[in-house]
Amino acid sequence: MIYCYIRKSTDEQSYKRQYHILKEKGYINGINCIFKEETYTGKTLKRPILDELLKELKENDTIVVESLSRFSRGGLYKTIEIIKDLVEKKKINVIILKENLNLIAGKDMDASTKMLLGIFSILAEFERDLLSERTKEGLKATNKKVGRPTNNDISINNFINVLELQINDNLSLRTSCKKAKYPLSTYILKQKELREKYKIQDKKELLKVLKGVI
Repeated sequence: MIYCYIRKSTDEQSYKRQYHILKEKGYINGINCIFKEETYTGKTLKRPILDELLKELKENDTIVVESLSRFSRGGLYKTIEIIKDLVEKKKINVIILKENLNLIAGKDMDASTKMLLGIFSILAEFERDLLSERTKEGLKATNKKVGRPTNNDISINNFINVLELQINDNLSLRTSCKKAKYPLSTYILKQKELREKYKIQDKKELLKVLKGVI
């Protein structure tokens, strides 16, 4: 059985774009697949329809989503773990159209696929945060207040603090940034800059170097 999962962000937001993309790829609701629709924002962890669908899926079933962000469940690692569990343990085929990923049931993901999933998840997260920041800037320009003051701290010491939260407390990147009040999009760019500067990709090694510098 093939299931197409559609998640829209708000009640007002139309799911027609996702439906159109799925239809273009040959998936027709009620004919060759079953559509499951849900309304929850990307930042909300509740996904009752998706949870129900994941339990309903049987071996060799297929789940199709428009983009990787539809699987988002609290950050990069959680999203990848959900997909890995579906493919490797439950033996479910996973098709992600936007990122052009076709993951075969029961087949262990190779290093390249895991890397691509990681990159795509970070980009999706970055894109969502960037859009949120632009929306807030637009509202500020019209003198509308948006939320509470954040008092963000983008110092190198707080960057190190975010790293420690990820490594020592095993928190997701998003949760670590939120707890430390470090803007996620700024952190991602700073991390890229520092990794290129010191030629280091591993978080633990980067943490050691930064602690030795300051």
